[in-house]
Amino acid sequence: MDIDALLLPEKKLADSLVNTYRRFSLPIFPVLHWPSFMKKYDNLWRSTESFSLSKYTGNDMLLLSIVNVVLAIGCQRSEHCPAEWRTRDAESLYRRSVRLVSAETLDEYSFEAAQLFILRVIYLQYTSFASRCWSTLGVAQRVAYGLGLHKDIPESTNQLEREMRRRVWHTSLIMDR
Repeated sequence: MDIDALLLPEKKLADSLVNTYRRFSLPIFPVLHWPSFMKKYDNLWRSTESFSLSKYTGNDMLLLSIVNVVLAIGCQRSEHCPAEWRTRDAESLYRRSVRLVSAETLDEYSFEAAQLFILRVIYLQYTSFASRCWSTLGVAQRVAYGLGLHKDIPESTNQLEREMRRRVWHTSLIMDR
């Protein structure tokens, strides 16, 4: 495990980038359920345990990877970062996300993995890496399709889950168009 990939920026900067993401990207591409994301995000700074690689699970790595790409998207549009630093800092955060979870190491599909890859597509569309953007979109759509996000699910599932499944699936379709 790359220990540097587990580190996050200081809380004040991270909060600023997350808020920038919320203002500019979330309304257009509602891939994350904001209250659920913020609860998990806030818990990252509440841990009083000593730093240990053994405490991280696959879900923790997905969360850290999602947080890093959200920070990267926020950094691309941040008014608080000098313009000449935005591209470099956003790329650094994006690369942390990729070091934590890559398509090659994904052993099973999960809804969070679908969200992660869609978020990466959102980031990449504002970079000069068009081929990487389309390749990542292909992975995102494969994960979404593998999870059956394109199908209606039984009404017995809760409304939040049904809505988030629709949002991720339709965002992947919009990104493909």
